[in-house]
Amino acid sequence: MGAANFYTQEGFDLWAADFSIPLYPTDEDGEEIPDSDPVDYLFDDEAYDEAAEKIADANKNLRFFKLDLRAGYYAGTQIEIDDGEAPDDIYFKEYFSFEDYGVNRYILRRMVDAEKRRINEEILPAFKELGFDRYTVSARFSNGETWYSKVA
Repeated sequence: MGAANFYTQEGFDLWAADFSIPLYPTDEDGEEIPDSDPVDYLFDDEAYDEAAEKIADANKNLRFFKLDLRAGYYAGTQIEIDDGEAPDDIYFKEYFSFEDYGVNRYILRRMVDAEKRRINEEILPAFKELGFDRYTVSARFSNGETWYSKVA
């Protein structure tokens, strides 16, 4: 049985990067052999730390959602959005008082939707400069296997 490499979240785009650095075989002089396949991979800690720092900066300006880095099941690292602070549909249906937020139901829903749009349209695309790309699920099979396509 297969498993999806990345966690997909409804309402948010999937952005992921590969922080692996290929190691190529070397000849007797210590030079990399051209046109050879990698023999191993190293994790690029500096690039990962830079992405984590940028996420910490982005989280300072978010009220309902928080971004985090999450390792893919097989490979890569994705930006995951934690919706722990966001009111869900049940909250909107069951509560009549929104004193926690200081606004009414309509305005609160618009605030949450506006933050989702800002994450998808401004914050996540800014990670492209750090090697992240946007992906979409192109196929999902009954055994759990999932194929992804890079969005141009």
